[in-house]
Parts: sequence; structure tokens; C-alpha cells
Amino acid sequence: MKGAEYGSNLIATTRINQQYKPTKKDFENAEVLVMNYASWENKPVVQWYYPTRYKQTAHLIEKVDKIDVQIDYEINKSMNSFVADFDIWIIQVADQQFKHEETKPRSTKKQTIKELTKKSKWKLW
Repeated sequence: MKGAEYGSNLIATTRINQQYKPTKKDFENAEVLVMNYASWENKPVVQWYYPTRYKQTAHLIEKVDKIDVQIDYEINKSMNSFVADFDIWIIQVADQQFKHEETKPRSTKKQTIKELTKKSKWKLW
């Protein structure tokens, strides 16, 4: 758990939208959901989750596997937003974005889970 001193987790919403349970490989290869509906302008859905209503939403969360994160995200230095309502900000945002894409093009901006979890092998000096 990242940000454990705050009781929070950094959650990336993916574009996985399927009927069967995704595998670890599905998650590793997944794209992050990028919102471009309403007034959202190509914003990746990567947010710090404060579990203030965890008891009400715990039934919506299931651990499938574990992905090692090589990047140290610091909550105090993060550019990501903060949310407390898992059911609203994680699930409903994804539903609204997928519905939007039924009639409008999806964002051309792409970010993958690998980019969020693996350190780059290239160094610029």
C-alpha cells in the first residue's frame, strides 16, 4: 500500500471492460482510462483513494493479483487528484467515459499501466 501513513492507495482506472475476470497479464498490458467526455480534457484516471467510505464499497473491490510497482509515488508530491467515493469517482467515471465513446472518439492520449509501474531503462544525461 502506497501512502500507508494516510491510509490511501493510488488507483489507476484501466480500459479493461470485459465480462470475465482480468488476469495479472491483462492488468500489466492495460491502458489507463483517459477521460475526454464533458469538460475533461484528456485526463488519465489515476487518483489517490482515501478509504473513508470503504465499508460501504468494499464489496466492489476484489484483489485479483499483485503487480510490483518500481516507482515510488509520494502522496505529498503528487499531481494526481484525491477521491473518497470509490463508487462515484472510479466506477461511474469509467461508465460515463465508455458511454461517451459510443458516439464520440476516445482520447488519442495513451498511458499504460507498465508506464506507471516500471522504471524506464533509459536515462538522459
